[in-house]
Amino acid sequence: MKNCSYIHCGDYDPVGLDEYLRLATECPDRVELYIPSNLEDHFIHHGKRDLIKNNSEILSRLRKNPDPAIKKVVDLIDRYGVGVEQEVLLS
Repeated sequence: MKNCSYIHCGDYDPVGLDEYLRLATECPDRVELYIPSNLEDHFIHHGKRDLIKNNSEILSRLRKNPDPAIKKVVDLIDRYGVGVEQEVLLS
């Protein structure tokens, strides 16, 4: 399994991003965060405030992370004040 690579398709919220970082730490250079080209549209139309509620500590830590994919999603979270569940990828 050491040669396997992974694409993380979790929730686009602090907890989902934290899960991605745990995987990326355990499997350096083998984990990619899936970011669909229409992710911002999902934030606009399907975002949920409850997904970021009570996660300010995690979000604060994520804002300091240099990973470009994390930065992109955190920017959307900050801009719209919501998170997005992974199920939007099925639509």
